[in-house]
Amino acid sequence: MHVSLIFLILSLFSPAARHDFHTSLAEVQYNPTERTLEVSLRVFTDDLESALSKDNAGKIIRVTADPAADPFLKNYLSRYFSVIDAANRRRPVDLLGKEITVDVTWIYFEIKEVESLAGKRLQNAVLTELFDDQINMVNFITPTGKRSFLFKPGETVQDLAGTP
Repeated sequence: MHVSLIFLILSLFSPAARHDFHTSLAEVQYNPTERTLEVSLRVFTDDLESALSKDNAGKIIRVTADPAADPFLKNYLSRYFSVIDAANRRRPVDLLGKEITVDVTWIYFEIKEVESLAGKRLQNAVLTELFDDQINMVNFITPTGKRSFLFKPGETVQDLAGTP
């Protein structure tokens, strides 16, 4: 009986244990010379897998070093993390890679064809379709400064006007 209790306590403090909060963190760097946004996005791996699976009619999608999940990931990002212009067009996403640790996945991608930030909106609806308490933080860095954004369900698009 003591062994079971010890196992339970250890599993609660394990990095792979389910978490009680739902958050993502992104750093976006605007490169005006290349006309791209360079994005590093950190999400909990189990949440990402749930989102990818739900997004693909319940087909189980596992995020591993194997690139098999990359097309699903690129499609998901294209719909849930984007730059939207005044004509409501989304800019293309180019998946560059990912790093997976015990419970977190870092996703690296670019959003292309961003000539300027004028008239643009940033969408970060990552995981908001799964969790009503999802909070997505974005640190947006330009050559002239930094601005932070907070996205949550019902508030997934913000204007980039005033971004340095």
